[in-house]
Amino acid sequence: MFLVLVLFALFGSTFVFGEAAVLYVKPVFFVMIRMFLAGFLILGYQWFKDRALLRVKPKDWWVIVQTSFFLLFFAYVIEFWVLQYITGAKVSLLWNLSPFVTAVFAYLWFNERMTAKKLLGLAFGFFGFIPILLAPAAQEMPVNAFLSLSWPELLLIVAVIAAAYGWIMFRRVMDRGYQPLVINGYAMIISGVFSLITSLAWEPWNPLPVSNWPLALWYIFYLTLVGNIICFNLYGYLLKKYSTTYLSFCGFMTPIFAAILQYFFFGNPVGIPFIITLVLVSIGLYIFYQEELRQGY
Repeated sequence: MFLVLVLFALFGSTFVFGEAAVLYVKPVFFVMIRMFLAGFLILGYQWFKDRALLRVKPKDWWVIVQTSFFLLFFAYVIEFWVLQYITGAKVSLLWNLSPFVTAVFAYLWFNERMTAKKLLGLAFGFFGFIPILLAPAAQEMPVNAFLSLSWPELLLIVAVIAAAYGWIMFRRVMDRGYQPLVINGYAMIISGVFSLITSLAWEPWNPLPVSNWPLALWYIFYLTLVGNIICFNLYGYLLKKYSTTYLSFCGFMTPIFAAILQYFFFGNPVGIPFIITLVLVSIGLYIFYQEELRQGY
């Protein structure tokens, strides 16, 4: 359980510093640099450790490409674009919609049981998001897309769905005998290629989409080390010990750490809707986890 706490504390810091990073570097370019840097570091390490593990069967590349596109490219690009308009703490809280999506995918692909008590826990969490979704973001696009949801919030929900599907693909590759480190390395490099093409087509390169190189390099270094290398590989390791849905639901701890760090570094207060959502999702997590323990996960 200690490693789970460490994982989501580190995840929380990536949202806070990610919000600061997009002030100095365009989001897609930032994602590209992170993915290439982390991917080559991971594969380089694996090359010296045991290069035989780097071999991938041709039939497995398609699953790795799907993992890369949905889990790393699409989800990351949307997240960092959204961080220009919504606070890091709120973005991290919205990411906790992933257990509901993951629960459906896990039921379809891995036949993970969905009992009445688990459904009750998921219902608490699902309805718990209503207060934070109805509350306006600190920085929000002027036109609402649907009811009280802004376009950034709706896009982030789509990214959450994509990432949940990506983690399912990640697990499918693991089940075929590949190491999490190898999957991450290849997926990050592929995601870097997707990001490079998107950045060239979408962002202004004159000469590069960076306004402050010293700060940009610091955030690139931190988020690459923590977000891409430590968190993703630790998450892959923990998938061997806990169910997919449980790990996703444990993500409720991320916004707690994100809110604390955001207040500490930037002085952003935490609103009542945020606290209400956090409490309700926490209750749902407790109910869900008790059922997981009963089922032997």
